[in-house]
Amino acid sequence: MAWTGDPRLTAGPRMTAYLHSVFVPGTRLGPVYDLSGDVTVTELIHAATIRIPSGRLGVGTPRPDDTFAAGHAEEWPDGEWWELAERIPPGAYRVETAWTSAPFEYQGKITDMRDCAGTRLILRDEPVVGWEMALGVGERVEDVPEGLEPGVYIETGPGCFADAAHWGTLTRLFRKAHEETADRPAESEQRAVEALPDGNELVRDNTVGADLVTVAVDDGTMVTWLGRTAEGESAAVVVAPDVMMLSGRARIEPRD
Repeated sequence: MAWTGDPRLTAGPRMTAYLHSVFVPGTRLGPVYDLSGDVTVTELIHAATIRIPSGRLGVGTPRPDDTFAAGHAEEWPDGEWWELAERIPPGAYRVETAWTSAPFEYQGKITDMRDCAGTRLILRDEPVVGWEMALGVGERVEDVPEGLEPGVYIETGPGCFADAAHWGTLTRLFRKAHEETADRPAESEQRAVEALPDGNELVRDNTVGADLVTVAVDDGTMVTWLGRTAEGESAAVVVAPDVMMLSGRARIEPRD
């Protein structure tokens, strides 16, 4: 029997169509609002391979908004984040980013806008038959208010995937590498953060064999989606922008 998820968490038809198609280059996701043209998936990039030795996946931001963080120092000492309740086999996993192109009007001129439309962490190379919103540790589906998307709220800053057991160390390495100080960072700190071709960054802690990779997200609740196989196993973890808004003015209607 094919997997069927809890209706309170499973993606609706529009989000399901989006998640199934956004990682397929050449797919036309839908028309651009008020302009002639489509949002089209143009590229799929292998961003990085990250190590999750604990099998515990953290999702959030390594660098929260300074104003927000100042008022929540005790609650968020290492950035805004949550740990997924879903456990994954310890190992190294491929991270891919999907990029789209869409016409965009700026100062009366039409240009192409390139955007990251989604990031996925691939857990197994098996077909995904459905999607559901991930819950965090300690959360129960029964406690999720109707209409609320569980996730972590990000005021500003990049999102990220990281080994949750080593979140504090990895996010501190990230922030230390970005601090503006008069002193030159130590060579070991310079090597800890690696720039990726797609504009994201990879943080490695080789003392424990764990990593963090930044991902592009919108401001607001960072919803994390789990792709399920027919047997109900997790095949992918995805974060994506609001399905109804891309490039600010590009409204998309994913096609079946």
